[in-house]
Amino acid sequence: MANMTMRMQVKAPVVCAGAHASLRVQRARPMRLSAFQGFVAPARLSANCNLFATQQSFASLTHAQIRSPSSRSLRTVVCMAAKKSVSDLKKADLEGKVVLVRADLNVPLDKSQKITDDTRIRAAIPTLKYLTDNGARVLLTSHLGRPKDGPEDKFRLTPVVPRLSELLGTKVLKADDCIGEEVKEKTQALKNGEVLVLENVRFYKEETKNDPGFAEKLAANADIFVNDAFGTAHRAHASTEGVTKFLHPSVAGLLLQKELDYLDGAVKEPKRPFVAIVGGSKVSSKIGVIESLLEKTDKIILGGGMIFTFYKARGMSVGSSLVEEDKLDLAKKLEAAAKEKGVEFILPTDVIAADKFDENAETQVVAAGDIPDGWMEKLIY
Repeated sequence: MANMTMRMQVKAPVVCAGAHASLRVQRARPMRLSAFQGFVAPARLSANCNLFATQQSFASLTHAQIRSPSSRSLRTVVCMAAKKSVSDLKKADLEGKVVLVRADLNVPLDKSQKITDDTRIRAAIPTLKYLTDNGARVLLTSHLGRPKDGPEDKFRLTPVVPRLSELLGTKVLKADDCIGEEVKEKTQALKNGEVLVLENVRFYKEETKNDPGFAEKLAANADIFVNDAFGTAHRAHASTEGVTKFLHPSVAGLLLQKELDYLDGAVKEPKRPFVAIVGGSKVSSKIGVIESLLEKTDKIILGGGMIFTFYKARGMSVGSSLVEEDKLDLAKKLEAAAKEKGVEFILPTDVIAADKFDENAETQVVAAGDIPDGWMEKLIY
């Protein structure tokens, strides 16, 4: 497997787009992008600039641009989102109402089920506090991990409840399901200002299929929907998109609104030179993002597993690394389009390769394009 390490001096506004990006702004100081799938390995960024970094920031909003790629469409999306924020709802709108909140509580856990990084939980607190302070009764839903076939104890949301209680300063309740009679009964028993965590929504396959019947069941006990899961907002799942057909109003949470505001400012009138960091495992899932960025940026820095498709398209050796063989021509076309528009494509110059898919695999640092046969990219999370 191959891992990337990059050190860059960037003197430009930066947009980061890729799964699970989680960065904090520090001017002119090294920054670790260890949670950013745009770089599947730790990376350092020395930035003498205003850094704009989000969880799947550009991917989330340019989802609409894939259907309507004009910049005007993007501005419309941002404008609409700005008009429908939870902060637009006041005490009279919220008190006594049941609010279904989709947050991103997909936190990393160690082998003893202890949270190793509570960043995503803390990010959800402002919206939850706003709702509870205004007398709402909150149903909090999220996914955790990637359960394959129904409930698995290692993917239950139980470990996040104590930390939520600590951060909110009040006891948070928990249901053992996300739909059904138990949820109905516990919702009816909720008092104003209380929070009930529903079980992992991905224990049901209908969630990722955006099944209307499942979405209706999720929405059945609520009056209002708040989406504050920016890292999954680009996915049309039952708990992010499906429930909006049954709950009105459906609004953005404070975290989601903040990211949209940042994105609006960074993309609409960027300072030049303008740099974008795009990550992810597949080129195919980032086509719309890259094509849109080609119209706006001066440089695009690529990371994540997709880089090996670009390497191979350039005729470089990638060993046994992940490659979308049917997207090699697309990678060539994207690079050609970038060159035509004067946009610089930047790929990592070296990688950490492993001899097998195992955390104890033998590794070595090699130049990009020199991955030995049988070796592959080293993924570090």
